[in-house]
Amino acid sequence: MENISTDIQGYFDSLSNFDGEHFSGKAFTALADSVGCCRIEHLIYSSGSLERQNIVYVTQDEHESEYYELSKDLSDDKRGITRFYFKKFFPGLTDDQQKQQFRFFSSSVNLVLSYWYLEHAVEKLKYYNREMGIPNLNYYAKKFNEYIAKGTASSYLCALINIKGSARFNHFFGSNLASSAFSDFAKKLYAFADSNLGEYATHMGGDNFVAVFRKERLEDLKKFLSSININANYNGDSIVYTLSARAGIVMYDDTYPQAMALITDCMQALGTARKSGEDVVIFSGHIASEKVTHKEYTNAIRDALEKKKFLVYFQPMFSTGDEVTVFAAEALARWIHNGEICMPQEFINTATESGLMTKIDFYVLDTVCRKVKEWLDKGFDVVPVTCNFSNLNLINEGLADEIISVIDSHGIDHKYIGVEFNEPNNRHELLQLKKCTKKLKETGVIITIDNFGSGLTTLRLLQEVELDFVKINRNVITSDDERGMIILENMITLADKLGYTVICDGAHEEEDIKRLIQCGCKHFQSFFYEKPLTERFFEKRLKDRIITRRQ
Repeated sequence: MENISTDIQGYFDSLSNFDGEHFSGKAFTALADSVGCCRIEHLIYSSGSLERQNIVYVTQDEHESEYYELSKDLSDDKRGITRFYFKKFFPGLTDDQQKQQFRFFSSSVNLVLSYWYLEHAVEKLKYYNREMGIPNLNYYAKKFNEYIAKGTASSYLCALINIKGSARFNHFFGSNLASSAFSDFAKKLYAFADSNLGEYATHMGGDNFVAVFRKERLEDLKKFLSSININANYNGDSIVYTLSARAGIVMYDDTYPQAMALITDCMQALGTARKSGEDVVIFSGHIASEKVTHKEYTNAIRDALEKKKFLVYFQPMFSTGDEVTVFAAEALARWIHNGEICMPQEFINTATESGLMTKIDFYVLDTVCRKVKEWLDKGFDVVPVTCNFSNLNLINEGLADEIISVIDSHGIDHKYIGVEFNEPNNRHELLQLKKCTKKLKETGVIITIDNFGSGLTTLRLLQEVELDFVKINRNVITSDDERGMIILENMITLADKLGYTVICDGAHEEEDIKRLIQCGCKHFQSFFYEKPLTERFFEKRLKDRIITRRQ
């Protein structure tokens, strides 16, 4: 192999410097010439159809009549093919050493091309939302952190954008049409951002988007958001519809250490916009001063998390029959503030708007895992405990891995831990939920959907997402009209036939319990049986899981 190249290091350098477009460098050209290669093409086939074709190397004396190719599977449905064309009048590979040189050359080039494609495919998955057709929140953070590092971020504003009336649109037109409409909105927003000015738009999740614009383009952005004509496809028909959006905006200054810090204040501005009926609210000093109580409350929640002042209560879930028995429990956050225990409804809105809700979710999960480990070590017969996770968490593509990491850090079997999400309100949120829960369920984590029947994806949810527990919404189960009873009974039957444990949550009156049992419900989470318990009292319930009150 001595005469493969006089500059073998230069050849490997040329391979490592491949930019996705062309191979270059004297050492690379010298080896290509020595084996008679004048042209290299890389082709990607997806499910048998040509997806892309790149010429990555070509010389003036190219000749396309004769070629040699290597192929490699890149995924289940993608295959990469590298073609090496030979020079016109090239006498061919006549001796073993020349053939050995060509094998070395072709295999190393094919390996680099395959690796480059796979690396960039993974990069695209990390930073790009294929369904929406625009980058995702990871891309926003990566790019804006670059602006901060370069010192150019002060020229930009960050906008958290929410499509107005999206739930109503979903309800009237269905999730498929809504998905098409929101995707078109995303593409129009992305196109409106001027990339030459460093502007860009990303998908945060559901009907929420994060966009970065130059500060001087604020009025242009407002005008754009006030009226956007979108085209949606439904059963082959094109439907034109006008959407509008609201936005919470932050004008960047050097008090923000990194990109995601802006999102917290964008959330607060967007929350203010919703409450005030404004389309655009800019987070600034005067808003902060007007919202002193809100800001102080946010800081108090953050401080409570750092000092572990949140408590976890456990509300048992009961299985009825000959005996009423605890078969699972839900972990509920309680906050001690100013000497009093605050219920979730007192702090959940502030925590959500400030971005702290996701931190509370993980705080509860960690606490539950620690207690389950403690109970198992004591020899208790532990039931599964479900932990609530706000659907805001679904924008985190690594959510499943982070949940699994917390559970594994305590060394407990995954069967003891459940994760509980609310029913999604749109197709995009449903897709994120599907990806996350699939990975969790594969490891044995129990999946629960709360408020079932209140969202806009109920039937698709049952069809597409693998579940364990389904909690039926209180508004459904307390309906006592005949039509409501028929709907309830069929919801229970359908979920039961699919193998899900149906839990009626929130029916606290004896008459409601009796009526639900008649409809076929066998599992309850209700004050009628037991209210949420502290750790100490829940331990006692684990020791005696049968209660005397029966139906």
